[in-house]
Amino acid sequence: MKTLLTLSFLTISALAASSLGAQAQDWPSKTPFITKSFTGETIGEVRVETSGGNLSLRNLEGAVTAGTSGGSVSAEVINGDLSAHTSGGNVHMSGLSGSLETSTNGGNIDVSMTGMGKFVRIHNSGGNIALEIPKGQGVELNIHGDRVSADFASSAFTGKIDKKRVEGTLNGGGIPITVDGGDGGVQLTLK
Repeated sequence: MKTLLTLSFLTISALAASSLGAQAQDWPSKTPFITKSFTGETIGEVRVETSGGNLSLRNLEGAVTAGTSGGSVSAEVINGDLSAHTSGGNVHMSGLSGSLETSTNGGNIDVSMTGMGKFVRIHNSGGNIALEIPKGQGVELNIHGDRVSADFASSAFTGKIDKKRVEGTLNGGGIPITVDGGDGGVQLTLK
């Protein structure tokens, strides 16, 4: 069964959030923090937006779209495609399995993938990016930043590596990974 859940901090009230099964913490502080958890359910699409608060996404399955203008974004155990963006906060994601598109203009991005979808796209204008992908995964790498580091000692890499970029294939190629670190550093780790 597919469902659509849409939350907007511009229009949602604490009562409405409660009736949707969401838990609002510190409501109505200036930095709303909402947690929506699904256990054993398949969610078709989840959309969460705020104009100034932090977003926390946990235990979701399906397509997830999240955005905030001024807060941080955290995501844990997301199985499905995730698109999450912030204009000025940090991004912390772990336990992701699926396609990923994420960005921030002023914070750091820390992502740990347990499984891969069709693509990974990460953009940051000024902060650092740390990306961890499954060891042995075949990928096409296009990574740029002010400082780029990657350790492929135990994996088959073909391509170009210098202090500002990594371009090429890892483990025979496959899923495209595009990382634009802007003026920040990028670190790629295999786990």
